[in-house]
Amino acid sequence: MPLHGSTRSIRKSRSPSRPPARTRGGGGKPPKRPTLSPQRVVAAAVHIADEHGVERVSMRTLAAELGIEAMSLYSHVPSKDVLLGLMAAQVVETVPFPSRRLAPRQRLRLLAIHLRAAAREHPNVFPLFVLKPLQMKASARLTEIALQAFLDAGTTDLCAIRKQRVFLSFVRGYLLWEIGGFTAGRWRASDSTLLPASIAEFEALDPALFPECKRLAGTFYKISPNQAFEEGLESILSSLLPPAPKLGRPRR
Repeated sequence: MPLHGSTRSIRKSRSPSRPPARTRGGGGKPPKRPTLSPQRVVAAAVHIADEHGVERVSMRTLAAELGIEAMSLYSHVPSKDVLLGLMAAQVVETVPFPSRRLAPRQRLRLLAIHLRAAAREHPNVFPLFVLKPLQMKASARLTEIALQAFLDAGTTDLCAIRKQRVFLSFVRGYLLWEIGGFTAGRWRASDSTLLPASIAEFEALDPALFPECKRLAGTFYKISPNQAFEEGLESILSSLLPPAPKLGRPRR
């Protein structure tokens, strides 16, 4: 049976190796969406917080970011409170384990530096690491690194537990102070220097109420967060892991 001319022209325009696309029901299959998973949900929430702040993270905004219905999220994350804890855990889990072949003091220094890098990359999310309960695996990650370092340095079990608490408390506390200055607009992120408006505010303090702060104002804002971090880290490490005393030559 001869073909109609219009059908023949359509067939000629198509490649013979490709079957004609189905036009019934809207013209072919819709593009396949990536599989939704808890990891993908948490990563999208971290992205929203990085761009707009944690206060903008909600099931509604998260669903819009992922292109799904909000109710679909609850099979992966049961509540916003759990989601915030998972966001903090995801940031902490980016901190790499320093090699155990390194000296204990070097491991602790690297841990502090890596944790600081994570905090500066995610300043809106990092406070959740301190304020929200984490999954035990994420919470124990930093503790394990610090414990190994102190134990390998020869401290007792109880001493290692106490020292890792002091060390991690310093690092977490310092980082909260530092990123607070960035998020509040007090310091420049590019060179970690105090902004002129904050300098003027500091210098305007009432000397009758804050005599020492007023007297030392010029020194305060000359110390950058980078310098303060290095000085504080060196001070805490020297206190917790003092260098072994050098043995002198015996007297004759």
